[in-house]
Amino acid sequence: SASSLWIVSFTAELRSCFPALFGPNCLTKALYIMLAQHVSAGSTLIAAIISKANARGALFTVLSFPVLLPVIVAGISGTKIAVTKNNISAAGDEIQMLFAYSVVVITGAILLFDFVWKE
Repeated sequence: SASSLWIVSFTAELRSCFPALFGPNCLTKALYIMLAQHVSAGSTLIAAIISKANARGALFTVLSFPVLLPVIVAGISGTKIAVTKNNISAAGDEIQMLFAYSVVVITGAILLFDFVWKE
């Protein structure tokens, strides 16, 4: 899909700009892939909800901030651990939170899809 293509091109651009972040460290790569997928999923869900609204101006920002805040916090913390400690067990809480976030977003998308498109 278009969002997956965007994620791949964005990751390639990041790789060329910040080669130290994409070294042999598997934790850093896994975190960046998970973060890109979660930001894309959360933003797509919010955008689908907002597409039916009449006033779309600042609505995306207001709704997406609390939805994406856990991903941003886990991403910052996980990146700090990945760069300093380079140990996947040290970032276990962040990875666990990102998996839980994906379950919540996928469940929310499944439950809200019919309501968003029918109204």
